[in-house]
Amino acid sequence: MRGMTIVPLAALLLAACGEETEHKREAIDSETVDRALAGKAIPIELEPIRLPDIETHQLYGTSCAFAPEGGGLGAVAIAMEDAGYLKIGKEVRRFAADKGSAKLLFGTHAQHDGLTNSFDLEPVGDIPQANGGSVTFPGRLTVRDDHERVVYERAGEIQCNR
Repeated sequence: MRGMTIVPLAALLLAACGEETEHKREAIDSETVDRALAGKAIPIELEPIRLPDIETHQLYGTSCAFAPEGGGLGAVAIAMEDAGYLKIGKEVRRFAADKGSAKLLFGTHAQHDGLTNSFDLEPVGDIPQANGGSVTFPGRLTVRDDHERVVYERAGEIQCNR
């Protein structure tokens, strides 16, 4: 009989500990999120992805590339079927294509996710029909940090090639 009293008491104590731990975890998570969101986004500058970068990272094949207005012909973002690429500083970074996002052309996707950033290639207006191997249309590139704050946003041209 005495053992039967201890078992329910132990269960109550464990349940109380679980509730307290969960409550503390929610408070800590909330504080962490509030602190992170209190900071301001730190803008970044993207560098053109040049031929040596393309050769080093084997960025050959079907793709859509973004060149910002006033930035010359150099693409600062490349979207391929399974991945996207940005050059931040001197480093070319790889991003996973979000296969559930809107499609651009030739099997490429509009959204890409990375460890510390994500980016979206958005057409401005309708995407023209691909009558040949290359299509160019106006677009916008938006890069976000790991807290979904915009750190880069430019209008420009998207060129898709087979």
